[in-house]
Amino acid sequence: MNTYLNTNTIRELLNRSVAQLEPKTLAGLSAAREQALLRHAPGKTGLHPMTPRRRMVAAFATVLVTVSLFGGIAYYWEQAQDNSEADLAILTDDMPVDVFVN
Repeated sequence: MNTYLNTNTIRELLNRSVAQLEPKTLAGLSAAREQALLRHAPGKTGLHPMTPRRRMVAAFATVLVTVSLFGGIAYYWEQAQDNSEADLAILTDDMPVDVFVN
């Protein structure tokens, strides 16, 4: 299956296969194509315009994601602080007993 098909070959194959379809099927396909072309007219992006409510929701979502991101970074930074002195004191039994009782 190493056959190379360019666009002209594909077009020719499709044109030959159209001749095998019934007229009723061809009419339905043609109508569907016309409807699709009307829905996707040139210059129409398909996106909905930004209403004030959508802008507000988008801004709120952006702020929420940004605050969550910075909160996560701050939490990670707090957890990643150097605790080697406390770890060393625990391992060498230099910590007072009061620290463990609380």
